[in-house]
Amino acid sequence: MPRDRAAVIAARDGSAPKGRSLWQVCFFVSLFFLAAAVSFWLFLRQPSKESRRWDLDPACIPKILRNACDARQFTYEQLEEATKRFDSDNNKAAADGAVHAGVLDDGSVVAVQRIGYDTPHGTTKLRLVLDRVELLSEVSHPNIARVVGFCLDDAAAGALLLVHEHFAGGTLEDHLRQAVKGHGRVLSWHHRVNIAIELASALTYLQAHDTAPTFLHDLRSSDVFLDDDRLTAKIAGYKLTGPATRYAAAFDQDVVRNFGHLLIELLTGMRQQVPFDSVAPKVREGRLHEVIDPTLLSGKQQLPASQDEVRKVFDLAVRCLSSAENGLCMLAVARELLHILRDNNGSSSKIEISLEETFSSSSLLQMISMSPDTLHHHLP
Repeated sequence: MPRDRAAVIAARDGSAPKGRSLWQVCFFVSLFFLAAAVSFWLFLRQPSKESRRWDLDPACIPKILRNACDARQFTYEQLEEATKRFDSDNNKAAADGAVHAGVLDDGSVVAVQRIGYDTPHGTTKLRLVLDRVELLSEVSHPNIARVVGFCLDDAAAGALLLVHEHFAGGTLEDHLRQAVKGHGRVLSWHHRVNIAIELASALTYLQAHDTAPTFLHDLRSSDVFLDDDRLTAKIAGYKLTGPATRYAAAFDQDVVRNFGHLLIELLTGMRQQVPFDSVAPKVREGRLHEVIDPTLLSGKQQLPASQDEVRKVFDLAVRCLSSAENGLCMLAVARELLHILRDNNGSSSKIEISLEETFSSSSLLQMISMSPDTLHHHLP
């Protein structure tokens, strides 16, 4: 009996170190996995490099802009003097804020746009503005406004002053509204189709940009400026949806639908919010005279285009508004507009602006001339 008891005690003493070792191993393994889980959680919560870039103090933003682009930094006093203390007579309404015409000390004429960000959503808005400035410094297109410089200091009182090249012809909205009221210069059919092609080329160019495919958001006629000579369209003062190739198809459909509204506005002279249901049936039934801008059917502006050309452009506009259903992309829209104008060139339409010049800064002319089968393989 004593011998058996001694054996039990010996066995118990031998198993104790093994039990402690096993417990220690389990403890350290659990601790390791816990530390790994905490580290991974902290990593996920850490702002990305892109986010950290914009979560800086506003005092650092001028340096960011200088590093991001070659735009000139102005003082508030310089722009105040250039615009005659932001004289209201030189003020034009714009989607993002007031736009003032001004003359710099070197004699160049510019447009100064005030974009406020001192709001509950100011940080988000400022980020969009900074994205825009950086993007515009990287692209070169004859129908996209060139950024000359910017001003961001305490005197601007919570606003970024963005300096664009100047457009003496006013906005597209100005021309369409004043013509309806019997004032100002009436845009001819040729001008309207050319403006549509120029806008389509600019939108497609941004989406086809090699380094950062970019999609415009909520482009309005008040964001489209016209020069005073040839009425060439220049996009300025717009909102951007930045690079997001994962959702490119959805963004593209939004851009196409928005372009459809602009095209309807160009053709009818009515505001962009015109109900789709009031236009589409008349277009399908061929009652174009009921929807087309009446200024195109009177006096010297008698419509110098074939019924077929007008119908094709209207039909394209209606299909743009239904792009989610038919899968129409912006590149295909630009291609179709170009072909409509080329098909009628030499008979009823004259291209007043060189299309080769419009597309010269990119490979879009070649892309737009592709067949529909190969078109989608070249989308971002």
